[in-house]
Amino acid sequence: MSETIISNGQMTHRDETGGETKFTGETPNATTGQRITQARTTTGSPRSGSDITDNDIVKVNGMEGRIKDMLRVGLVTKNHDGSFTITDKSGPRPASSQAPQQQPQQAQQQAGGEDAAEALGDAAVEATITEVAEAAQPGDVLACISSYVNDGDFSDAALSRVANQMNLTPEEARDRANTIRGAFEAQARSVVEQSGFDGQEVFNWAWQHHPNLMKDAMRNHVTQRSTKGYKDIAAKYLENLDKANPEVFKNAVINNGITAKRLSNGTILLKTPQGEVEWKTAVRNGWVKVSRQ
Repeated sequence: MSETIISNGQMTHRDETGGETKFTGETPNATTGQRITQARTTTGSPRSGSDITDNDIVKVNGMEGRIKDMLRVGLVTKNHDGSFTITDKSGPRPASSQAPQQQPQQAQQQAGGEDAAEALGDAAVEATITEVAEAAQPGDVLACISSYVNDGDFSDAALSRVANQMNLTPEEARDRANTIRGAFEAQARSVVEQSGFDGQEVFNWAWQHHPNLMKDAMRNHVTQRSTKGYKDIAAKYLENLDKANPEVFKNAVINNGITAKRLSNGTILLKTPQGEVEWKTAVRNGWVKVSRQ
């Protein structure tokens, strides 16, 4: 599977054979109030004018990322003609400004109703998230999120800027970031474990076989407060359970007396009252469930 990784300002594209192509050229920079007229695709090709989509990469006041992620946190707005404009949230905040920044969770609730966002269930962590949203620049928060999703840890440079904006030491800011991170990761594991699987086993499998799905799930979890991506990953894990975790597969309980057999070519067929069907079909129809005993 091909993937594109953006890390420390450098873009790397990996193709299905494992080959890598690095793009070190500068992504076009845009500033507050400007319409975005130049961008790059995730594979490094230039985009311009009406060809630009929300999946493309742009640099806003020196901070690089996907347009769709910047839309979610209010750094970019979409115009009626389909183009994009940099908002004033991406620029320096005036010293006299006292208005708090809108949280991604609040924006999602307004767009999709109160049930659109999923709370973490920890009032102290939610209060910390609110504090960060009100005090830190959205661009720096997004940079922390992007580095966590792509590199597995927070950018020291972005975290240092957040610390300065919140009058914290870098160590204090990292402690708070790790507390927030732990709450999101615990919620993610809980969602997967409701499907009957060990959360960490599923995530290890997903990182190995579907890393882009994991990144998308994490990004949507943090910016949209949606855990749907993890549920989709758990469903994909179940579809591939015979290869992903043979021991658990052996313990899968077949409902309504359905039995399974494996053909010489590895295909798994389930014998049902309606005839023989493949394992994935049975999973999608809800004819199997998982036992962790």
